[in-house]
Amino acid sequence: MLLSFRVANHKSIKDEQTLHLQPVYDKSRPALPVAAIFGANAAGKSNVLDALRFMIEAVRSSFGGWHERVARSPYQLAPESAETDSTFGVELLLDGVRWTYGFSVDSDRVTAESLYTYPQHRPRLVFKRDINAIKFGTTVSLSRTTAKGVHGLLPPHSLFMSAAGGIFPELGQVHSWFASKVAILASGAPEIDDRRLLAILEDASVAGRFVALARAADVGLADIEVQRAIPAPSWVEDGEAFKQWIAVAAPALDPSISAQELRSRERRMRAAAERLGGKRASATDWTVIREPLFRHGPNRVGMRLRDQSRGTRVWLSYLMPMITALDNGSTLIVDEIDTSLHPRLTAQLISLFREPRVNRLGAQLVFTTHDATLLGRQFGEDILGRDEIWFVEKNQDGATDLYALAEFQPRKDENTERRYLTGSYGSVPGIFEGDFTEALAGNHGETGDRAAS
Repeated sequence: MLLSFRVANHKSIKDEQTLHLQPVYDKSRPALPVAAIFGANAAGKSNVLDALRFMIEAVRSSFGGWHERVARSPYQLAPESAETDSTFGVELLLDGVRWTYGFSVDSDRVTAESLYTYPQHRPRLVFKRDINAIKFGTTVSLSRTTAKGVHGLLPPHSLFMSAAGGIFPELGQVHSWFASKVAILASGAPEIDDRRLLAILEDASVAGRFVALARAADVGLADIEVQRAIPAPSWVEDGEAFKQWIAVAAPALDPSISAQELRSRERRMRAAAERLGGKRASATDWTVIREPLFRHGPNRVGMRLRDQSRGTRVWLSYLMPMITALDNGSTLIVDEIDTSLHPRLTAQLISLFREPRVNRLGAQLVFTTHDATLLGRQFGEDILGRDEIWFVEKNQDGATDLYALAEFQPRKDENTERRYLTGSYGSVPGIFEGDFTEALAGNHGETGDRAAS
């Protein structure tokens, strides 16, 4: 579980900002299942998540993937920031043990990196690195000579966690979290296509839940199934051969057989086509064409994926990342979660992470949004908890500030949505209607004067 994330000197973020996922009001839970970040356009919501993306990618690929320089994006509105380190850090809870990992980089190299664990609620060093050396804690059994050699072999622009996370068992849990326990969807989920949908529908472990969630969001949808077809062979005029061919090929059209069994059937079809069709046999004679088909209405009319509404396709795109996160107890990061998604569907997606009966493994959802209705209630329940709500806004220097609703000590029955929209928490755009009108109707120098005449 992600307990906190901190960042400094990244894009619109200048000074260190920290996103906490530790409960404020219910201490019985180790971590919050949801964190939502609200704010005006260009306030830096996406940059908070982009900083986490940068950290994840650095762990996954800085060793071997970064060439000579660090691909960072320091704060641009202060010239001195280009000469200042960018810093990233996470606090994790893995199998009941707390870990803290972080690093600092300039444009050429890693300037600091460290990993601590807290097995008895007290810090225990795993490793600590600076420009000159790596120091290992007592849990890492390396001689001084070997430790010195490790530092000498490490490229200056590569993280030690990236290079050695899969080798040193003491780093394994934290490295594994970065490698497989967190996923990021930038600007919403990538739209699903026929190939991805087909793979989902043919996976028995998820297909039933996927279709059930799709039906729950689209009241007109009766089912999603895989339609199978076999192109007619070129030698269909040969009645007896075609009869034998159909006896082999027809069972492959049974939608109940598994993908593994289908591949077995296709091998038999190939052998039959070569035996019965001879030189006239072609590759299409042993290929089953599979296509997702949406059944709508009481008459179960079949429609293709491209015929579904934009909202339905977006909802389908979210389902697999969501199911995967819930199944694995992992962290799902989504920028602009409300893109092309109805507010009620967004609220339902959030509720699945907040529902203990569904989220049994501690999966987390962290997202940005403009949708103020998510600050309200649905079916008599708060969509978001008071400690699950965060805001960003630009300060006087143009840098992003990140802060929690909990800092305002809101009452449990407070109308958070209304107070947010009226500016009680900041983080809303300062809009003056006259500015918009004047931008088009007013005179703006010579060009405007000519237009008016």
